[in-house]
Formats: sequence, structure tokens, C-alpha cells
Amino acid sequence: MRPITHMLAELPNLAAEVFLTWTTPNPAPKADRTIRSVPGSRPPTRLDVWDALRPDQKGDLRLLHGWCITIDEVSDGELAPIPEQTPTWNGVARYLTETWPWWRTHELADDCHHEIRQVHGRLRSRARIPPPPRYRCPRCGDRAHMRDNNSWLSCDSGHTIDHRAEIARAMATRPPMTVGQIAAELGVKRDTIKKWIARRGIEPVTVRGRVRLFDVEEVQRMRVA
Repeated sequence: MRPITHMLAELPNLAAEVFLTWTTPNPAPKADRTIRSVPGSRPPTRLDVWDALRPDQKGDLRLLHGWCITIDEVSDGELAPIPEQTPTWNGVARYLTETWPWWRTHELADDCHHEIRQVHGRLRSRARIPPPPRYRCPRCGDRAHMRDNNSWLSCDSGHTIDHRAEIARAMATRPPMTVGQIAAELGVKRDTIKKWIARRGIEPVTVRGRVRLFDVEEVQRMRVA
């Protein structure tokens, strides 16, 4: 599960992305398939975006600002100064981050964590950002997430695994694969694999008909180089 502080740091940019793409769809598989507009017509109002950015008490920003007020009251004002009465995403995210070492151990922490995750998820959805990939720890099977430029895998149980080294070891004994199979295995685009092959001049291990098969370990070395 991703740390709350990471989610808080992303909130301002997510809100900006939602606002900037309100009437202009992001590149997404379903963006151009669900709505057809007549040239010159105004695109339909996206009510889900309005709900996310609405300035009244029912908006997500006001929801998190309410938690700032609650934390300030519970702590008797001993923490960082409360954000301005006209809240901003930057101000609210900064306040919740700066005060997190205090309120994370308070009884309100579970509810506040839940609200932050809900708001973060709604903003990602309304900005049409696909959910992050889910990983499982190869040692214990617990939930895990990538860090350090997708080099290391950390799980909720505390294991830290060199992800690229694990992939390299697993692929060392695998049979040759097509470009498409290698791309799916590594989670990258086919064009990226083709660029690696062309850049290094990697020769196929064998050719079956018109299909070239490559040594997975040799291609993998291009990724960890």
C-alpha cells in the first residue's frame, strides 16, 4: 500500500490535471469512443469533474480542509498554522503532510487515511490516469510496490527485493521469445524492445518461419545497463 505522504504530494498535480483536461480528453483507450461531438459544439459537462473540483462544502478539497481544521482543533493549535480559510490543494496537502507525524498515531488517523485515499483515487480516475500496476512479493506473496525508478520492490511485510536482478535470474533459464513476448514479460512497449535490439545489434537465437526469437537474458541486460 502506498504511503499517505506520497499520495498527499500528488494531490495538487492530480487536481490540476483534472482541471486542465475537463473539456479535452487525455489520451486513453475509451476517451474517443464514448462521446461524439458535433464540430463547433461545446463538449458535455462532466459532472464527475465538477464534483471533484466544486468549491462548496461537498467538494473533495473542502473535505480534506475539514480534516485540517479537525487536526488543528484536536492538537489545540500546537502544530503548523492552519491553511487559509479559502483552501488550496497545495496548502491542504502541505498541512496534512507536515502534521502527519503527529496525527498518524491519533485515533482519527484511520478515518483520515481513508478519506485521503478516496480523494486520491477519485482524482486519478477523473484525470483518466490508469491505476498503478499491482505487484506481489516473490518471497511472501504480500502486496508490494515499486520504488527507485522501478529497480526495487518493497512489500508490506518489509522485504526489499532487487526487482531487475530477480527478473534477470528468472529469465536466464527461459527459452527464446518473440519481441512481443519479451515486451509483455518486461512490461515495456514492443517498440522499446526493438530499439534495444537494434542499438546493441542483438541477433536472434533462432528463426521460426518469419518469426525471430531472442535470448531473453541478453535483451534484459539492455534494461539493467
